[in-house]
Amino acid sequence: MQYVPGTDAAAVGVLEPPRAVRIVSEVAEALDFAHSRGVLHRDVKPANVLLATADPGRPERVLLADFGIARLHFDRSPLTRTGTFTATLAYASPEQLAGLALGPQCDQYSLACTFFALLSGRSPFEATNPVAVIQAHMSATIPSIVGVRPELPPALDEALARATAKRPVDRFDSCGDFAAAVSRSFLGEPVLPR
Repeated sequence: MQYVPGTDAAAVGVLEPPRAVRIVSEVAEALDFAHSRGVLHRDVKPANVLLATADPGRPERVLLADFGIARLHFDRSPLTRTGTFTATLAYASPEQLAGLALGPQCDQYSLACTFFALLSGRSPFEATNPVAVIQAHMSATIPSIVGVRPELPPALDEALARATAKRPVDRFDSCGDFAAAVSRSFLGEPVLPR
């Protein structure tokens, strides 16, 4: 494996919006590439986003790591072996938690939860009880990021709500579309309808 000098996104705390947008955009590009090859990551979270130390004057390199539980898109099993669920609960999509067939939108959901964490310093559905986390992913709307950071554009809440819709069909068509909507929200443009 390549050694990546630097850290991961889970270790850097709350990020300034431009850096968070750049990170989520680069991870979205990596995910869309994997999806175009029929591979689902299935465990997108801040700890799996590596931030390589950059040369002076250059932005840090963003790498998506740990494809250890990745599956081919046409493999309909959400399990890695009988009776084992491995995705991190704090960022897992409702369809993963329900044991349903997975598609690229499961990674988009996790990417949106990761983006929320980059901006807020916590996962969207924090609780000490794992059952409460699962229930929130299954039925609760993602909290308002503007409620956590009022200086952020209101359209960002709309982009996050759509990317974390409970039904995969209600999400963006791709991770790149989600990242583009995030970028548009910071430009004062509306999140475009599907």
